[in-house]
Amino acid sequence: MNMEQQTLLLVDDEPSLLKGLQRALRQESYRILTAESGPKALAILKEQNVQLVVSDYKMLKMDGLTLLKRIRESYPHIVLIMLTGYADMGVLLQAINEVGMFKFFLKPISIDQFRLAINAALKLVEAREPGSVPSSDNIKKILITELEHQYPGITNLPPRDDEGYYIIASESDS
Repeated sequence: MNMEQQTLLLVDDEPSLLKGLQRALRQESYRILTAESGPKALAILKEQNVQLVVSDYKMLKMDGLTLLKRIRESYPHIVLIMLTGYADMGVLLQAINEVGMFKFFLKPISIDQFRLAINAALKLVEAREPGSVPSSDNIKKILITELEHQYPGITNLPPRDDEGYYIIASESDS
């Protein structure tokens, strides 16, 4: 386990959104840095050890997808999350396929779901070997664990029949 405090970098060109996200996460144990543009975010990454970057998609100077691609190339160990106010399936697919996105949020975001995703991402960072890139199996295991923590019993679904329907026992079966 990494004993150094984990660091999250929030990137958005709307200062009010950055402040709101910072406020929502203030009780958490990780350090939070902010940048109001892609170039500022890249400058911070040169100076700071960051484990997780959350970036908006639509920004001036450099869009979030371009920023996250550059981060993936230079810092493959950093876990990436994207926020967007635009439900563009092409962008979503590009983010998943080309960047290896951990999570993708549509604005307005649920702060509880956002906090859950941040904590899951940072647990992923803690669980893997230093310098390794997150695998989809690790991501899936951590997300399932977080879901089970938030919704106890959700992963203990009943068996399915041949057509894929869940078999629910009736009172007469017991």
